[in-house]
Amino acid sequence: MIRPRALNLHPVPGEAPMHMARHLLLITCIAAIGGFLFGYDTGVISGALPYIRDSLLAPLAGHPARLARVQETIVASAVVGAGAGAAVGGRLSDHWGRRGTLALADGLFCVGALAMAAAQGLRVLILGRVLVGLGVGVASVTVPVLIAELAPPPLRARLVSLNVLAITGGQFAAYVVNWGAAHLPGSWRWMLGVAALPPLVQLAGLTMVPAPPSRKRSGGTHWGQLARPAVLRQLHVGLGLQALQQLCGINTVMYFTPLILEAAGVRNKQTVLLLSLFPAGVNAVGTLAGMYGRRRLLLTSTACVAGLMLYLAAFSPGLGPVPWAVNAELYPADVRGTAVGLAGLTNWLANAAVAQTFLSLLHALGPAGTWAAYAGVAALGWAWAHAFVPETKGRSLEQIQAAFEGGGP
Repeated sequence: MIRPRALNLHPVPGEAPMHMARHLLLITCIAAIGGFLFGYDTGVISGALPYIRDSLLAPLAGHPARLARVQETIVASAVVGAGAGAAVGGRLSDHWGRRGTLALADGLFCVGALAMAAAQGLRVLILGRVLVGLGVGVASVTVPVLIAELAPPPLRARLVSLNVLAITGGQFAAYVVNWGAAHLPGSWRWMLGVAALPPLVQLAGLTMVPAPPSRKRSGGTHWGQLARPAVLRQLHVGLGLQALQQLCGINTVMYFTPLILEAAGVRNKQTVLLLSLFPAGVNAVGTLAGMYGRRRLLLTSTACVAGLMLYLAAFSPGLGPVPWAVNAELYPADVRGTAVGLAGLTNWLANAAVAQTFLSLLHALGPAGTWAAYAGVAALGWAWAHAFVPETKGRSLEQIQAAFEGGGP
């Protein structure tokens, strides 16, 4: 049982606001290590996959269709694990507490990373990917809720956005590690295995993270609370945002950038990994813009993605952070963990569908047809978001709940 020292996050007479702000920032950074691991473990496979293909999957070199399916499975196995982790993570965090659930995620990250690094066959590699995916899923639905519950309303949006910055920063770090490890023997093992270190840092840091405020529960069964009309309206927005984020095809870029560059004629693997740093960097820098209004950023982002103009630069400030930030704010306290878990499950299921079909779609439709399909999803998503997604910036959690209880956002 993790027992952190007590920390009062609300102003009291005689306490320096700057001192409290430093403590709150430290706590947020510790929690956001989960976001960093989320980003690293989803991004690292992009650079590791070409090396896995040329070593572990070398016997499949003469069977391109089968090789494509196996590579899709390696990528999608972590995504399926993440979906399962998200499905149970929200419920676990409601019962075990946010810190205990993050400690579980850290254990999954460590074991999964070490299993992948030591894998001598495809089964162990996929098992390690599934374990890491479980950790990603649990962290993805626990970290934003923990930060949102601890942060005072004026700082909530900025601190939740720090977690999204940690996710995109983790993806960028994965590309840097991929490029650096490309020179080492057994390069893909180093790329995947180094992910065992950050969870140890977070596990130690969790002793400094206080418990969120106690959550008052309404009467009735837990699942019955999810069927309340206001919560159903919130789930419509939250789950819809998560599905839209993935079905626009963003993670085809995150997972398959090196393969896309190779298909474009760049043959040197180290050059491919170096070039892959640029989209990851655009994604990370673009997240810094996510301090503006949620609705405005979402609509602008989705419209730009629909036109495939500056794809990652358009995605990262809006469609990237907004679904996670809004889901951390939408739901009443008594079902928040479970509802965010359902939203996370929706995200990862859509993610898995994209990861499992991208290379096959590319083969069947060609690049233009594949990206046209993703652009069509973004265009439909823009219309849906304009009609149903409310602005939550500057509103307290209580004000958001009151608006939905009143029949709308």
